[in-house]
Amino acid sequence: LGIGLVIPALALMTKSDVVDAFPMLVPWLRLMGNPTNHQIVMAGMVLLVGAYAVKTSFLGYLVWKQMRFVYGVQQSLSERLFAGYLALPYVFHLQRNSAQLVRNISSEVSVFQNGFLSSMLLLTEVLVICGVSMLLLLIEPVGALLVVISLGIVAYLVSAAIKKRILTWGQQRQEYEGGRFQRLLEGLGGVKDVKLLGCEAEILRQFKYHNDGLSRVGCRQSTLLALPRLVLELFAVVGIAVVVVVMLAQEKTPESVLLTLAIFV
Repeated sequence: LGIGLVIPALALMTKSDVVDAFPMLVPWLRLMGNPTNHQIVMAGMVLLVGAYAVKTSFLGYLVWKQMRFVYGVQQSLSERLFAGYLALPYVFHLQRNSAQLVRNISSEVSVFQNGFLSSMLLLTEVLVICGVSMLLLLIEPVGALLVVISLGIVAYLVSAAIKKRILTWGQQRQEYEGGRFQRLLEGLGGVKDVKLLGCEAEILRQFKYHNDGLSRVGCRQSTLLALPRLVLELFAVVGIAVVVVVMLAQEKTPESVLLTLAIFV
């Protein structure tokens, strides 16, 4: 709806005589007292702002509902994990490092929550992309197909290239985070023994090792995850340039090229 409204808005601003360009509006314009072209454009802009206000309100409500659901899942999962660990026999806890269990309940649940939220946002964006793609296919089929196919191929190649690295660094993050939790629990939970044995430097050295590793892996992950957006933006611009070339090859007027280009942008 938001992108679709750009078409009549641009048409109102680019047409010198709205009545001649859109004869289907004549009955409505008569009901409005036959306003001038300037007044029609002003009214159109007010309607555009109103539609976007409704859209913004709806999307804000949608975000609130999504966040409420996702954080509810995080809360429930943390409680169920904690209750499950407490219900396990004492032998299980003798064979496990408590730092790993704390990591699972706290940081790993947060990571799962982030992934779950991303999946919900992805589903929402896929639905929007389907609608936008149908709109673009109606406006400029050849250019839209070229853009969709090229961006789809690039997105697949980027995903295939980074997937293995992200998985490897994710496993390293788990190891470093577990080690960091363990050193924190040993250093602060058993601070009396640490002081008596004088091993503060060794505990700090081990903590620094895992903390540095966690920071290094996190930096690599975040950098690599930011690259696909930049690559896709570059190819999106290439796609728009291709659309212009295709439309010029079809000998379309500059006015129609400008209107279609605005929609693709």
